[in-house]
Amino acid sequence: MPLSGLWNFAEKIVVSKSRRVLQHLIIPLLALMLLLLPALYPLFVGGFAKTHDASVHLIRLYLLDEQVRAGNFFPRWLPDLMTGYGYPTFNFYAPLIYAVAEIMHLAGASLPYALTILMMMLIGTAAWGMWFLASDLYRPKDRKLEDGTTKVAQPHWAGIAAGVAYIYTPYLLVNLYVRGALAELLAQALLPWLFWSIARLFTAPTPRRYAIAAAALLGAIALGHNITLLLLPLLLGPYLILVWLTSPLARSERFVRLRTFVGYSLIVGGMTAFFWVPLLAERNLLSKSAFNAPHVEEHVWSFSTFLEFNFPYDYAVSSIPFRLGLAQAFLVLGGLLLTRRRSLCWWFWVALGGIALICVTPLILPLWRAVELLSIVQFPWRFLTVVSLATALVSGGIVTLTQRTSGQTMLAALVVAIAIAGGRPMIALFDTSIYDDIAVDPAAIARYEAGYGAWGAGWHREFLPKWAEAFDADPENTSSDGEGGGVRENEITLHTALPDESLKATGPEKVSLEFVSPTRLKLFVQSATPTTLRLNQFYFPGWSAWIDQGPILPTYPSTQQGIVTIDLPAGEQRIEIGWTDSWIENAAEWLSILTLLILGIALAWRRRRLAAALACAAAVGLALILRSPLQSQSEPLTLVHTEVLPGFQLLGYQTNLSANGRSLLLTPFWYNQRRFERLSVGWRLVDEDGTVMSQIHSAPYYGTQSARRWHPGSVIRDGYRLPLPTGTPAGDYRLEVRIDAETEKTKWLPVGIVSAPSGPVYHPIGAVFTDPQSREQLELTGYTLAVNGAEQDVASNTLPVARPGDRVTIRLYWRALRMLSEDYHSFIHLVNHERQALTALDKIPGQEIARPRFWDLAYPESDTYPLTIPSGAESGLYYPRVGFYDYDDMERFLLEDGNGTSDALDLAPIKIIAPQKAAPKHPLRVRYGEFAQLLGYTLTPEVASLQPGSMITLTLFYQGLQPATRSYTQFFHLYAPELGMAAQIDQPPLQGGNPTDTWQPDEIILEQVRLTVNPGAPPGDYTLYIGMYDPENGERVLLTDKQGATLVDRQLPLARIQVSESVR
Repeated sequence: MPLSGLWNFAEKIVVSKSRRVLQHLIIPLLALMLLLLPALYPLFVGGFAKTHDASVHLIRLYLLDEQVRAGNFFPRWLPDLMTGYGYPTFNFYAPLIYAVAEIMHLAGASLPYALTILMMMLIGTAAWGMWFLASDLYRPKDRKLEDGTTKVAQPHWAGIAAGVAYIYTPYLLVNLYVRGALAELLAQALLPWLFWSIARLFTAPTPRRYAIAAAALLGAIALGHNITLLLLPLLLGPYLILVWLTSPLARSERFVRLRTFVGYSLIVGGMTAFFWVPLLAERNLLSKSAFNAPHVEEHVWSFSTFLEFNFPYDYAVSSIPFRLGLAQAFLVLGGLLLTRRRSLCWWFWVALGGIALICVTPLILPLWRAVELLSIVQFPWRFLTVVSLATALVSGGIVTLTQRTSGQTMLAALVVAIAIAGGRPMIALFDTSIYDDIAVDPAAIARYEAGYGAWGAGWHREFLPKWAEAFDADPENTSSDGEGGGVRENEITLHTALPDESLKATGPEKVSLEFVSPTRLKLFVQSATPTTLRLNQFYFPGWSAWIDQGPILPTYPSTQQGIVTIDLPAGEQRIEIGWTDSWIENAAEWLSILTLLILGIALAWRRRRLAAALACAAAVGLALILRSPLQSQSEPLTLVHTEVLPGFQLLGYQTNLSANGRSLLLTPFWYNQRRFERLSVGWRLVDEDGTVMSQIHSAPYYGTQSARRWHPGSVIRDGYRLPLPTGTPAGDYRLEVRIDAETEKTKWLPVGIVSAPSGPVYHPIGAVFTDPQSREQLELTGYTLAVNGAEQDVASNTLPVARPGDRVTIRLYWRALRMLSEDYHSFIHLVNHERQALTALDKIPGQEIARPRFWDLAYPESDTYPLTIPSGAESGLYYPRVGFYDYDDMERFLLEDGNGTSDALDLAPIKIIAPQKAAPKHPLRVRYGEFAQLLGYTLTPEVASLQPGSMITLTLFYQGLQPATRSYTQFFHLYAPELGMAAQIDQPPLQGGNPTDTWQPDEIILEQVRLTVNPGAPPGDYTLYIGMYDPENGERVLLTDKQGATLVDRQLPLARIQVSESVR
């Protein structure tokens, strides 16, 4: 064959294959992605969803990021949790979702944006996986054509129908928008891919890729959701038997493929051993609270709770136990009745879904109580993960009712329409946070834990070490008053077991700090006798201590709190205390690394050099992640070593700017050799002139710990948040500390120089709101305003201008003057001059992890309100009206000012300019001073004669040139010198709603007035005069015509109107 013929033949094959890929793969998947947009719409426009676990995810991701930036890439221990006592979160909680989100965060996305992008990725992954799984399940048999070729069937309509039904399954969207269960959502996204890969393993001509994929998916689920991993043997065992029995391959070939899958699964098991081995082996080291089973009876269906009867599914009232949706039930019933291709696999999914449904009913209760392993599953309604998978697959079978492509298209469209209509999330039902208003820092985390009882950024203390069993989650309130501005603290404190009085008050005579990182510190200690040193962190295997160039020192728990304790020999020595993993964790990590190395060697032996190189590179990468040598100081350390009280020494401190830039985070390190009944610490920043720029007085660790729980001989990592008031200039400040303990109260002691950035810039207000019942108070310290993201200077004479469709973002800064007992609501109503609301927003103020009940008395909390100007808004001035109220009784807080008492505060106005499409019937060109011109007017009705008592409507069309120097009043006079005034109106534009001193260049102002002829007006010819004047002195505005000539008496004779005699 000539070369040109070979080229044409090859081109024909490539084009034909590309067309098939486009038609049967790319187009269906793109269509599927478009159909997902209603499910994702709230994520695009609503902000960060305030789900049950939203705060938990933000906190864990923030703490992971903090550790990663310090060089610890897989932190099993998070020292900032449990209000500073530490928690082994990632030793037991699957880390994959946070690892993926952290990569996106390091790439530039904020914490909430990274989590939102992850949510979108999981939804897309779930839809694609279900498309592949359903397409294979309902694939018709290939047909032999007359020319001997085989036409491969591509039933993508069934895949699209099942994929959409899966995404709009209520439980999947409940996990996304209500629970915020991202780990479970990850499992829901990966399960279709896992079952599809296993099915393909026993049918595809080249099984290796599917064996690798299935094993990798098992590993991802192991690192993604522990509970799903626990349930997988119950799901995969029967499924493997089924696909084995239904496979068309020879028995020997099936054995080979099964062996391949098992081999790859063992390899993946070894690669992920660094997580699942400690998870299983060290679970017995957790407290009994980690195994407390919920009240199972509350989490199973009854006849009235198995089905959500609202259509569409009402996610706002979705209550436990979570329910099936009407659309979901209707589609699965249709699938059961109408599916034509009922293979053994189809019956498997029907049976599996039915069994999973039974597991959510009271029939499961005896088994649940008898099998302890089920307590790890926690809730029977978790089986809805399996139900969702099965019902979506069965629903896709409706498409197989007909063989005709047009019929399948119509049936698929019907399934898609019902699924979307019945399951789509409505944005109005979800509470969201503004992305830019979410700031996470250790202070917010500590107050969130103590305030909500969400210890360890969770809800069940599921990872509390067993040696801290005496930990008590009941808060204890303390208060202290500050000096220099009267800053007050009344904080929620951690209540743990009191110190064991039988313990001797031991400890080295001298301790010096040399180095700190999040999970490591280096000390120089001196002691004449053997002694004991404690670290104010919960003990857990993994904490180690060693003498510099000397022996390892055993660590163990002591005190009723179970904190890290080390016995020290006499003498001078440098010791290092840090988290180095337990022997089980170290062994598991080396097992994962060695698995990859052995895999690389095996691949090299088989001359698969590229794969071997990748395996070895992965081993090196995993070693760097798990056994990172890069840990360093997270922030610069200032050494002090000053005794602020007898037996109480400040070793040093670190400073860091908070995420929102409005405060300094101060981390002091104390060495304590005494007992305290009460202790509070004051901090302040003083400039070179002695002026106090910022000051707080607080209980330890952001107001959440009590020094009564500090044991003698302890090194204590503490924390405080020092606000930067608005207007604080950037520069170096003297940091001073003062201790208030029982009867001892120190003077302010300088401890170092701190570089601080400038304070936040906002317009100060200082309005105080008071609850008339409880007398609780809070202050609106100030606010900022932005239009379409551009900050406006509300303190200047420049008026903020917005147009319909624009987004006006108002950020309020609240400060509690007393501890608030409730999560009160705040509101902003954008009102006109008549106090009629144009748009409004009411919500719980503050960010997701800092609600009003836990506001810091010294720290203004931000509260952002995005307001979209409606399309029908009229031009004029509008006032943001701000207030606070109790949601239970709708009673507003009261505001007292010089004008009396009110229940709302009007902020500085904004100007809205609406487009005007109407045109004047009578064009003109008359200039009003230097600020406007009259473009024309319209009279309604257009009559030359009026009777007394009749009315005429005049519409003027002004065009603004610039704001006037003052607010002028218009006059409209129907007047004749010899007859007098027949009609008169004097009023500002829009009756005060659009003053002339706010008119903007090129703004079109429509002024409509209704003139009524006086009943006693004598008949005759009158002239309608218009103009403007200064209401303070009566001086009229200069009017000039289009030739520049000044109009007589500074008034415009607009029209001649005859008043006739009254008809009786």
